[in-house]
Amino acid sequence: MLATDGLFDNLLPDEIVGYVRKGLLASAVGRMADKALDRMRSSRGAAPSKPDDLTALLFRRHPQR
Repeated sequence: MLATDGLFDNLLPDEIVGYVRKGLLASAVGRMADKALDRMRSSRGAAPSKPDDLTALLFRRHPQR
């Protein structure tokens, strides 16, 4: 994963791992972006929230067969 601080300032490391560990990466990056953008727009409780730019690139190497 390569991402700007807009992702890391708005999602906790455990949340990011939870999104990336399972399923399609295209879906994971979309869900992470949605959650980060939601938090940028409004802070709630102890969840991180910092308006910023947001870019993310995910890559998963498939095992050789």
